[in-house]
Amino acid sequence: MSAPASSPLRWFGALLVALGAVMGFVPLTPLLPLAELDNAWAVAMNQAVVQGLAFGRDLIFTFGPYAGIYTWLFNPATDGMILAGTGLLAAAVTAALLHLAAGRGMVAAILLALFLSQMWLRDAIYFFIPMLFLAVIGRGPESWRNSGGRIALGLLVLAMALLPLVKGTFAAASGLAMALGCGLLLLRGAWRMAVALGLLFLLAMPGFWLASGQALADLPRFFLSLGEIIRGYTPAMALEGPLWQAAVAAGVAALVLLLNLRGLAQAGLAGAMLGLGAAALLFLSFKAGFVRQDGHIIIAGGTIALVAWVLFLWAGRHRLLSLAGLAVGLVGWAVLDHAAAGLTPATFVQRLGGSALQMAEGTAARLRPGRLTQRYEEQIAALRREHPLPAVTGRVDIYSIGQSVLLAHGLPWAPRPILQSYSVYTPALAALNAAHLAGPNAPDTVLLALEPIDNRMAALEDGLSWPLLLTRYEVVSRQGAMLVLRRRAEAGPPPASPTEGVVGEVVAHGMHGFGARVALPADPPALWATIIAKPTLLGRLVSTLLRPPPIDIALSLPGGQTVTRRFIPGMAEAGFLIAPVVQDARQWLNLAMPGSPIYEDQRPVAFSLSVQPGGEGLWRAEYSLELRRFAAPPQTAEATAAMFRRPAPASPSAEGARCYLDTLNGVPIDHNGAVRLPARSRLNGWGFALLPEETEPSSISLTLTGSDGTVLEVPTEIMSRPDVGVFFGKPALVRIGFQALPDLAGLNGRYRLGLALTTARGRQSCSLSAFPVELTGE
Repeated sequence: MSAPASSPLRWFGALLVALGAVMGFVPLTPLLPLAELDNAWAVAMNQAVVQGLAFGRDLIFTFGPYAGIYTWLFNPATDGMILAGTGLLAAAVTAALLHLAAGRGMVAAILLALFLSQMWLRDAIYFFIPMLFLAVIGRGPESWRNSGGRIALGLLVLAMALLPLVKGTFAAASGLAMALGCGLLLLRGAWRMAVALGLLFLLAMPGFWLASGQALADLPRFFLSLGEIIRGYTPAMALEGPLWQAAVAAGVAALVLLLNLRGLAQAGLAGAMLGLGAAALLFLSFKAGFVRQDGHIIIAGGTIALVAWVLFLWAGRHRLLSLAGLAVGLVGWAVLDHAAAGLTPATFVQRLGGSALQMAEGTAARLRPGRLTQRYEEQIAALRREHPLPAVTGRVDIYSIGQSVLLAHGLPWAPRPILQSYSVYTPALAALNAAHLAGPNAPDTVLLALEPIDNRMAALEDGLSWPLLLTRYEVVSRQGAMLVLRRRAEAGPPPASPTEGVVGEVVAHGMHGFGARVALPADPPALWATIIAKPTLLGRLVSTLLRPPPIDIALSLPGGQTVTRRFIPGMAEAGFLIAPVVQDARQWLNLAMPGSPIYEDQRPVAFSLSVQPGGEGLWRAEYSLELRRFAAPPQTAEATAAMFRRPAPASPSAEGARCYLDTLNGVPIDHNGAVRLPARSRLNGWGFALLPEETEPSSISLTLTGSDGTVLEVPTEIMSRPDVGVFFGKPALVRIGFQALPDLAGLNGRYRLGLALTTARGRQSCSLSAFPVELTGE
């Protein structure tokens, strides 16, 4: 795989390598903000740089001030530093590939550079940089004394100094490569080069840190703060997947190393260094890809292919075996990419062509000053239109993952240290977020939406902050699934504990076994739990090598139903609300209305913890449980106004819909008898239009028709009810459920309940009950 040595061809080859590196690393056509989880934290990282927030102190996250190098997300204020940083990475890769391809292997270098465009999760190309550094060092004195080699090494060291400030966990790969490379230089007597490269690394990192606007004193804090994130990530974010995928990744990685073993062994110390570095990088990528076994598996697959390719470029006499290793690595990558994203030859070509097109379009856009900023502002305006927010005052934070929407509205942002609640993995992280709410930098307004991931209990995510949100903030309003909370003027000094004034005396404690049913006391109505479950020594080992088996919590409800959620031990150690079950903003709001019966059906009578089959020996047989009384201070008037909707006069609608009322306050309706509605209740059911065909409504209102024909109407919230559509043989009918929270205080007498549904064809109605319901007015 070599090219003719003529100068024009080599220059052309070098140009192709550079273009491939630019396509892989440089966001000439950057991404724009979206209202999505991953996009939200990416937007927040850029904004943190703009606001001058201190990473490691004001903000604790895996990513650093150069996160935009990884995310490719555009912000006019950070675009310059991201272009400079990605340009450095592209230059380092170009110089390294050209050096490794000198004399032969230019075609392989070109193909490798173009292959970078296939890495749609970019971790693999950042693991690739330390591998290139080791390969260039491993070439021996020709790299240390040759000007091209020295340039490549210098650029690679600068790139590796930058990588940990992109994503803190890249420090392991960069630090390992520097230690191995400089160690080899010292053993070979090239101590001047070793010292020069080491000093360049140690000086460049704080230089990049200062260039991003961060204070030098915060650099150690940034790395130290990652400890809790790293410690909690694996057990909290672990996601199961097919075992064969992990077996393919591990097996292919081992085979790549085995096929290169002879060549590495014959290279002596350089081969040992390169082999050890390759094995370590493959392990790091395996962990990155298989802790959360979804699309992340391509991190492992991509790194395997890139490591195999670098070993092929480095190989000497055993190039044929190394070529076999490259073939195996590419097959392994293709298998994993197909499993993750359906890779085919057509999609391979589309990715390559798409990258080239984006580079061309991005270059053209950047030659027109202000064009990218205009696109950015148009996207920000679209986010504001599509995701309106209620009027708020003062500094604002949003729970849990709506940062991109919040920032699109230009609101003054006062983020908690761990900015998205799903990543509050440990008690220490939970305590930091809770302290923020009680401290001087607390937001004046909190927009609260419960958005748990992975089917978790919502109360586990930032659960330690809930008592503070209920005591130091008051409910102002509700917009759909989002609450607006305002900091109380009389909040007072910070409490001694985040749970002060809400969590009371112990009502039960003890040790319980996995799988055992644990009864919850009927009194008090709300319970705060602290659960400590620990892995065994074998469990710790498995977690280090891959991930621990997940734990589920099964909550037994009064009606005989069982709700199963993902249980995160690290989060549960901080304390959380176990009863009632709270999964959305409406249920959370009900906590501020002590005595309200509308969610009594969500108060569990018992629970059990279970480890998924095969993982029983990886957790200690028993866990500790402590239950305490939980009583939030009432905000009855404010919460009532935010929770419930008063009826308004309306006009009758023509019949033409099918509907049904399922439950009242979670209890099934008896349609054969009289139904009494209290002043405030929760009604759930479904409805869809019939004319001219079965259609999902755009809105559903609850109607009350009096004996004199007057109609009152209460808006409801549409919910997913795919089971109903399937029952009627219309699986396309999904958004046909409703939940009504009417405030009927002051209304007495008999009314007929119905629904008014709005579709593109107009309004259609249906009756919800065969008999009039009795309104008690209280």
